[in-house]
Amino acid sequence: LAVQSSNGSFSDEDRKQYTAEFGSLIKELDHVADTTNYNNIKLLDQTAIGAATQVSIQASDKANDLINIDLFNAKGLS
Repeated sequence: LAVQSSNGSFSDEDRKQYTAEFGSLIKELDHVADTTNYNNIKLLDQTAIGAATQVSIQASDKANDLINIDLFNAKGLS
């Protein structure tokens, strides 16, 4: 959106619309970060970081075949 808005062929009104759309997308990302959880652990907001920094999921019948997912704070990404 930022690249499209800055190319010079859009009016000020068009840029206002891009800014509004960008704001809506940020709100949606924050909503996803607030509501995404696994096993009652919020995965994408900073509250999970204090409890654990990684979630491991067994990927097969072999005990050492794990998928490790790093937790991070997805709020405020832009």
